[in-house]
Amino acid sequence: MAVVAEIQSHANSHLRRSLSRGLAREVFQLADREDGDMARLLSQTFTLTTNAKNRQRIATRIRRQQGVVHVARHGDGLACVLRTHRVMILTDDQGEQFREPVLFYTRVTARRAKIGMDFAMTRVTFARHAVERFVQRSDCPLAGLLGQIDSEALSILRGTSDRIDHDDRTYHKAGPPGVWAGQADASEVGAHWPLSYRSEAHRWIPTFSARTFLSQDEMNPVVWLGWQGDDSIAMAS
Repeated sequence: MAVVAEIQSHANSHLRRSLSRGLAREVFQLADREDGDMARLLSQTFTLTTNAKNRQRIATRIRRQQGVVHVARHGDGLACVLRTHRVMILTDDQGEQFREPVLFYTRVTARRAKIGMDFAMTRVTFARHAVERFVQRSDCPLAGLLGQIDSEALSILRGTSDRIDHDDRTYHKAGPPGVWAGQADASEVGAHWPLSYRSEAHRWIPTFSARTFLSQDEMNPVVWLGWQGDDSIAMAS
């Protein structure tokens, strides 16, 4: 029986490797067809008040938009998560390093202030390579893959996904056994968004960029301990 299980495991792994590129491409194509419009979403919050019926009415409107994957009450305001398909340009002190298509998930909290509105944002991005590795290295279902990535993004944005920092990399625990590996950095707001900013620093959104996915076998010992929730990670690091 053990031999049969091992053969099935290898066959499943081979199937996933064969399908991963095509499935990831389909995810990005579907996301492109359902691309969200952040400027429109932000504009719809401008009439938000602390009134419960007003909040519910605006939430209903926002849910009808393309690319909206989550809307919920957040204190006296709303929290929304919008999915967009964009090209990310990675830069450093030396200038542009490379560019690639990614899925952006931007969480926006909006509330009525004494004057105008207050907004706060965080973001998660997934490279196509990360989606391919998710298919190859996890036991995720092969159907409804975009919805699964939506769920993974929501878990990270809500803070319900355990975070592990080691060396210069950041890891977030995934739903299937494994972790998303990448960097905690920042990405710029949209040039056309109908917002004003208190400072230049507010034009940058804290962002976790998922570059790849690691199964248990690909994790180094420190990350594996963190993934297990082992308190000895503090000693190991």
